[in-house]
Amino acid sequence: MKRVINSIHSFQKDDIYWLGIKLPLILYWYVLTKRVLENYSTIPLPVGVCKLVECDFLFFEEFKLGIVVVIAITSILYLAERYMKWVTLLIFLISVFVFTAEEANGVLSRNGMYSFVFFAQSAAYWFHYLRSKQTNLNESRVQFSIQIVGFSYFLSGASKILESGLSWAADGQRITLQVLKSFYYNWATDGKVEHITKGEQIVKFIEENSGSLEIMLWASLLLELFAFTTAVNIKYARFYGVVLLMMHIGISMTMDILIMSFVVPMVIVLINPLGLLLSGSQKAIINATR
Repeated sequence: MKRVINSIHSFQKDDIYWLGIKLPLILYWYVLTKRVLENYSTIPLPVGVCKLVECDFLFFEEFKLGIVVVIAITSILYLAERYMKWVTLLIFLISVFVFTAEEANGVLSRNGMYSFVFFAQSAAYWFHYLRSKQTNLNESRVQFSIQIVGFSYFLSGASKILESGLSWAADGQRITLQVLKSFYYNWATDGKVEHITKGEQIVKFIEENSGSLEIMLWASLLLELFAFTTAVNIKYARFYGVVLLMMHIGISMTMDILIMSFVVPMVIVLINPLGLLLSGSQKAIINATR
């Protein structure tokens, strides 16, 4: 018992924060990639990397089980912190092919940010290796992950400005088309008329509160454009993550739009709820055993 308590005492803050990121990150990745391989069997409309490389091999019955095994092994190695500079790179490559294959089936999952989080982590491990271990790996693997999330949000905001100009927020009334599209898609999926009714109610609400909508859209645009500031430090990144989460909740409640491929990695990397839980548990155990 004393040995267990001593080991809990020995955990460093950086190690706890890193464990809080990598455990849910890899588990969610495993579920997502396994689901894609199980649900699809062809590449009807090649997009992205599948235009350059034949991605059909992902769904060949003789290869599918082997790919799932590789995904499971890489997940275990990732959790065990073994061969990380290679494992993180392999996870990134698997992500690119699997998620692109999903989009080739008409599902716009937008998992690019999720994939590139692993690429950022791989960069941290490779920099540490190539610079003869002179870099602070504990800091860089977390910081690089935070930076890629912040940069992804910045690119999202910048694309809105490039495509629509500063009038993007002012023209927010037109978002009613997107709202109706989202709810009609849900109706087409499960046939429940309640989706259409809810969509029409939200459209009416938006039309009656166009001023509030514009303020909300400006706020979300500014949050995206300044998301790169999450690289300042971990505490600031966590605060910014909470604000981004509130933005996503607001958009989901008013427009029924929730991009899980952005929300999940953002919550895991920026807010890091598991890291907070583990850190709090460690402090409680330390205080109780003094």
